[in-house]
Amino acid sequence: MKKFWLEVIQGLWSFHKTRITPANSYQSLIRLFCLTHGKSNDILHKFVTYFRPKKKFSHNSLFQTSSKDNVKKIVQNLNSDGYHILNEKLSLEIVESLKGYALKNLMEPEYSYETPEEIKVKKIIFDPKNLKAIRYHFTEDQIINFPEVQKLFTDTFLLSIAQEYFNCLPLADVCAFWWLTDYSKESDVQAATMWHFDMDRIKWLKVFIYLTDVTSETGPHMFVKGSHLSGNIPKEILNKGYARLTDEEINKHYPSEQVMEFTAPAGTIIIEDTRGLHKGKPAIKGSRLILQLQFSDYGYGGTLTKSKFNKFNDEFTEKFIKNNKKIYERFL
Repeated sequence: MKKFWLEVIQGLWSFHKTRITPANSYQSLIRLFCLTHGKSNDILHKFVTYFRPKKKFSHNSLFQTSSKDNVKKIVQNLNSDGYHILNEKLSLEIVESLKGYALKNLMEPEYSYETPEEIKVKKIIFDPKNLKAIRYHFTEDQIINFPEVQKLFTDTFLLSIAQEYFNCLPLADVCAFWWLTDYSKESDVQAATMWHFDMDRIKWLKVFIYLTDVTSETGPHMFVKGSHLSGNIPKEILNKGYARLTDEEINKHYPSEQVMEFTAPAGTIIIEDTRGLHKGKPAIKGSRLILQLQFSDYGYGGTLTKSKFNKFNDEFTEKFIKNNKKIYERFL
């Protein structure tokens, strides 16, 4: 275990200088998580908080119900359960704008392993009547330059939730935007429709936004309540490492009332610590569209393709981002 700790510490120093996490250090982060039942991440996160002090944000939010008390209540739920569903939904205007874009523009399909190479294409427009792949997704470069995504990434209500949960300044991190389809009705490793925990960073929160009505048949997000806490993933599962898990394995270790299935209308926002066990349920009838934003405590972790803000939604957004470079450094 000492070797893994040393590699993580060396990797943190290397990341501080180069903004690149060495591959062996990242793998050691994952190994330590499994060996210590999550306690290593807790220790590392406390260290990170000393270097990213919290900041007071001027109010600028898409959400009417945002308040200090509300933030505290949400963070209490995140700490205890690992997730929180916002009472307020994303506006219909923004939902329709994003959905419209996802129906009219080229996306990258994620094919099943069985799809013959000769019929694969790099980009395609999503057509629910002529499906070619399990998932269709936009590149991160595209996503972070959507006006709606910039509004959400600079939303001080969401930033305040992340900051309070981390107890340090958040980093605007990963973005994803995809259709999950019923092209394959079986659980699939590629499509993240098997149970797993994430290990993107040391500590993070994902914000899942439903952009279509999601039923039990159209691939709802699922989460094991409380499994984000250290010690709450059984040793038998952690011994498998960073692996995909079946429903049978989850049902063996957790009672049914702890396994949450989030069916909800378009505009619903789920904030979640995906260090806990989660998956997208396979779609068996229809498709669902989801936007995912991630806030992290620090950029150390899995290496991602460089993405940049090429344009800004408006002058206010540009000014906010440039005045908070520590939050948006990944995209500057």
